Amino acid sequence: MIEYLGWPSIPMGRTETFALILGQPCQHQFKRTGFGRSGIILGGIACGFYAEGPFFKPRLYAMSALDLLYQRIPDLQLTRETYAAIDRLYPVDSPQYRAHLDEGYYEKSRLFLPLNLIEFREQWEEFLKVLHSDVDQPSPPFFEDPTFLETALESPVPVVRQTAANLLTAPLEKTPAKVLALMLENQDPEVVEQVTSHILANKRFDLFGPMLRSQPRALRSSWYRNFDSGDLERLFSQKDPVVDTFAYKVVSTNLQMEMLPQALRRMNEHESPQGRAAIETLLEGPNPLNGGEDAWTRIKILELPMDEVIEIIEVGTAPGQKDPRKWDFLNAVKTLALEGSDEDWEFLQSIYIREVSRGVNETYGAVMAKALMQLDPSRTRAFLVEELMQSDDHHRQSAALAGMGLIADPYFEPVVVQFRDNPPEASSENPYPAESIFKNPHYARYLDYALHRSSGIHHWRLIKDSNQQFIIDTSSRGP
Repeated sequence: MIEYLGWPSIPMGRTETFALILGQPCQHQFKRTGFGRSGIILGGIACGFYAEGPFFKPRLYAMSALDLLYQRIPDLQLTRETYAAIDRLYPVDSPQYRAHLDEGYYEKSRLFLPLNLIEFREQWEEFLKVLHSDVDQPSPPFFEDPTFLETALESPVPVVRQTAANLLTAPLEKTPAKVLALMLENQDPEVVEQVTSHILANKRFDLFGPMLRSQPRALRSSWYRNFDSGDLERLFSQKDPVVDTFAYKVVSTNLQMEMLPQALRRMNEHESPQGRAAIETLLEGPNPLNGGEDAWTRIKILELPMDEVIEIIEVGTAPGQKDPRKWDFLNAVKTLALEGSDEDWEFLQSIYIREVSRGVNETYGAVMAKALMQLDPSRTRAFLVEELMQSDDHHRQSAALAGMGLIADPYFEPVVVQFRDNPPEASSENPYPAESIFKNPHYARYLDYALHRSSGIHHWRLIKDSNQQFIIDTSSRGP
């Protein structure tokens, strides 16, 4: 298959068709001039589809569209005339490595998109007549005719339907709602996907209900992104259970905590399992640690003498460490935390500093921080705050945030808020100051995790009051 500029995917042109057009076998001229063939994708071979292949996509797409057209209308004379026009605009012997830099190179490719719409010989002849005219960037009248394109949506030929859908949803001006609604009723899932993408990208909220009801398959996860609180308010205000389900999915996918009041209000208007699940997901909050569950609970303690536990901890987790006991490192850390005493705190603190400085991931840092908290809460609180507020090592800061999140101590809430609002200033030599690095989603998730759990939100519960209204019970702060 070949794709270009978001147009419908079409099969790569067949060599036998081009051999028929040229009266000789394919010479693989792109290969001879350095642009290769590829047998990687589904075993297909495509002249010109190599590292520089994207520069030749217009020609490849036009040639493939011509092959499809020839299969619909096997007129060799018209096929050869069209091939000559393609070859004139995209000659094989052009300076290939610079061809894509020519003015209008990509614009010319649109000249051949009508090939996907042609179903009758008369249309083909009309296309060639316009193509041979002196008009700059010509296109046949039917190509610009909305009525024709709407009719083409019902064509028995998939590429005709899909190209018509592409053109109807492509204009910058607002596509009429009645046209989009008509496309949603189409039996071709590719047409429905095209109009779905248009409705979502342009936030045509008035069509979300029909759009969601017309889906022949599940929406892609990427389509649940980029909706702010104002957008979600408009969706919930429709009071449509199907639209509610979409909105709840957006809220839970993106953990949009600011939407908790609106989600709760809508649940009291219309109760649904999707609403309950979304609210419970918000209350549970983010969990960036490996495994997606409580990193502490899932770790088993070791049934070993304490001196062997200490030895395992001392082995550490360095990548070059060949001792297989390193895989029991976290188990040994937890064992020490539960069976040791506060006298072990300084030892484990030194191990924490060593491992985090080596770049161990935040999950390991969080578990070590939790172990330190088990041994001596007071010293651990002071230590983690110091780690967070030091200015020049963002990995140590993210590890401290991960630890604060796993520990979930209310003591850390104001500290995390202070770090978020007024991060420590970095030295001039530091290329990764906290002020910028924690805007990166990879690191921001640890900040969100620490703030959510130190605030105790993960202990909140969705319940019904005496009037059978849903409320959030914030009274529990957990164990």
